[in-house]
Amino acid sequence: MYLLFPNQSLCLGRISQKNNRMDLTHTAPNGMNSPCRSVEDYNIAMPIKEITHLLQQNLIALIRHQHLFSPHEKLVVGVSGGTDSLALAHILTNLRQRLQLEIHIATFNHGLRPEAHAETQFVAKIAQQFNIPYTVGQGDVWAVQSARKLTLEEAARQTRYEFLAQVAHDIGAKTIVTAHHQDDQAETILFQLVRGTGDVLGMRWISPCPYAPDLRLVRPLLTTSRQHLEAYCIENGLTPVHDPSNDDMTITRNAIRHDIMPLLAKINPQVASALGRFAQIHADAQDALHQQFVNTILPHIKQENSTFYIPRALFRTWHVAYQRHLFTHLLNIPNITYDHITHAIHIGMTGAQGAIAQFPQGWQLRVMYDQLVLEQVTLSSSLPTHIPLLPSDSDINIQIDEQYDFGHWRLSIRSHADEPTVIPLMIPHRASITLRTRQPKDKFAPLGMNGKHQTIKNWMINHKIPQALRAHIPLLLVDDTIACIFWDGVHLSDMFRDSTYPNIQSIFISILSKKTG
Repeated sequence: MYLLFPNQSLCLGRISQKNNRMDLTHTAPNGMNSPCRSVEDYNIAMPIKEITHLLQQNLIALIRHQHLFSPHEKLVVGVSGGTDSLALAHILTNLRQRLQLEIHIATFNHGLRPEAHAETQFVAKIAQQFNIPYTVGQGDVWAVQSARKLTLEEAARQTRYEFLAQVAHDIGAKTIVTAHHQDDQAETILFQLVRGTGDVLGMRWISPCPYAPDLRLVRPLLTTSRQHLEAYCIENGLTPVHDPSNDDMTITRNAIRHDIMPLLAKINPQVASALGRFAQIHADAQDALHQQFVNTILPHIKQENSTFYIPRALFRTWHVAYQRHLFTHLLNIPNITYDHITHAIHIGMTGAQGAIAQFPQGWQLRVMYDQLVLEQVTLSSSLPTHIPLLPSDSDINIQIDEQYDFGHWRLSIRSHADEPTVIPLMIPHRASITLRTRQPKDKFAPLGMNGKHQTIKNWMINHKIPQALRAHIPLLLVDDTIACIFWDGVHLSDMFRDSTYPNIQSIFISILSKKTG
């Protein structure tokens, strides 16, 4: 059986065979030798028995060239039992004496599938066969998702990395190693492009560990394809476990893997490698931008606990690339989109006093006189998430034709009806619109009362709103008058349903609750 390794044309190379050993150096255009970057660099048909040798030699070269590990270093290797991590554990085990590394395998049961327990036991047996110390962990991802208001994927990722970090701290390791490979890199790039993050941040050889920045996260397989890891397992008699969740096509990453990547491969069979090179070029440009950002922008940012203060006058003079980088750097949270950042820049440049731009996980940018305040405001975990609620004392300036994300619900105010479920509201032209929670002496004119007002307190009592929720109910105000209340739907004021007055325009309100689980 043979595999054909297509030529990536990354650099000039040679391959020779002497005494059944392969010469795996590259010759760069300047004549200097450098380590090979990928087994796919060679346009040659080879017996499958050579794959183990190729991957091991390639990894040795990468470790030395990229300075991934130091002699006698302790490594925590995350192993799920799947093809990628099983191959990585096997390669590092075979190389540990040569590279003078101490390996510790860590495997984690997320508690999401009944077969997960058997999979962690499988990894434990593999570690015993390899004569490698190991740690088996288990978590309740559903509970983490609920407590932290995350998606299931985010909760699983956080819980897994927190476990790996704990193992590292327990054994005195500074490095966590994962089996992310070339195809994972390509899928990550496509995922970010599809999601519209506005920034494409590929995975790197070395980066701070998520949720534990005191540790290093190393990914030594980023130029190794899934195909070659599968072949490695076959050659070495390794039988990986199969995670059925990888076949779930409702998960975006799986759809990219099984549908999009094969289509792109018809256009360019080396699409995974091409996307990896794109990620590297982009990463180099980002590194240059970040160095300038650290030297020229970051010194002007003041931090108190987890709140950042940005001088607004300076912010307005910065190039938009620095403005974008400011938010991605300071927040460092998932699911920030291009729209989040663009709206925040708009608020920072032109927003009135008190204007707010929303980010995921309760983060917001607020205009406070000559400062921009980047802060996290979250609801109590005891409050329900199936209804629209705000942190108490919220006061947010609202712009027409903008969308506002509050974590578990979203508010949209449009100048035109773009869907049948929107609710019309008649307001004066150039009116100011505010979203806030209740204040003392607030009054409301409900429909059916001929313009008569009642206090918000009495209205909430009449609608049987629990007392614990009353300080969190969203109120939409037009020119400081309550126009509607968000509770069990949208309750309009009698004062904003008539279009017979002059200088009146229609706006259209929609709210979307996000279900968790």
